[in-house]
Amino acid sequence: MAEGRTRLRRGEVAEAIALLSEGASLAESAGDEESRIIALVLLSTELAHACRFAEAERQAEEAIALCERAEDLPHLCVAIMNRVVLWALKKELPRATADLRRAIALAREIGNPWLERVATYNVAELLYWSDQQDEALSLARRAHTLEQRFVDRPVPECSLLLARILAARGDLGEARRLVAWIAATCPPEPSAKAAHGCYLMLRCLLSDGGDGVAPRDLLGGLDEAELEAGPFQFADELLEVLYWRGRAAIRHGAVEVAVASLSRARALLSEHPAWRSRFDGLALRLGASQAAASRC
Repeated sequence: MAEGRTRLRRGEVAEAIALLSEGASLAESAGDEESRIIALVLLSTELAHACRFAEAERQAEEAIALCERAEDLPHLCVAIMNRVVLWALKKELPRATADLRRAIALAREIGNPWLERVATYNVAELLYWSDQQDEALSLARRAHTLEQRFVDRPVPECSLLLARILAARGDLGEARRLVAWIAATCPPEPSAKAAHGCYLMLRCLLSDGGDGVAPRDLLGGLDEAELEAGPFQFADELLEVLYWRGRAAIRHGAVEVAVASLSRARALLSEHPAWRSRFDGLALRLGASQAAASRC
């Protein structure tokens, strides 16, 4: 199983799946239930990413059943949270949010604020992507509170999610304060592609140049090649980065960048219709900006 995890870190998915499957079988033969649960949880997630959905669902169900039989609530919470990857990739939002709500309840039952934070963050993000922003905001604030209280070093995740939701709703003042805090304490690493992209584009959108960084420099921090290369775990991540890139570009007069962002997004909207109204709004903003420029 350890070698399977190593292959996962290297991005060698097929090899990792084979090794994790072998590890799960060996753990079963040895009567090592905990190791089998861990192997099955990891395996189900990678099978989902490989679009082997039926297999992924079977492995996840077995892991959950083992946890329930053993009354192992911490591992049950993790197994349920990990199954959300499968539902998200299959675009089954009700099943994803149901699992995450169950995980939140389990985390509270066992008194684990770290697991509660992760589950709350994930359901808030899914609801936000689905344009259910009122509930997403409430949950994001809860996740942010847990992060501030129980994480012993500054991390950007919940502050950035809260800023994203607030900016989408037009509350730019609070969003700006959160992004400034992230910039000063814990900016996302470029390797965290989606978080880094959203951070750069939000900072650009909210910037007036007073922080010593030119907005055009921030906008240029994410080019077309990076958007193509990924890796983005979900198409929603790419769509969100494109959305903020388009908004920032319109605000700062970078028409070509805005047009490119909208064009790239259109290819994805048929399968992700929850984003359509947001990009339609961007297109209207861009049209108004171009019309105003032509009158000058």
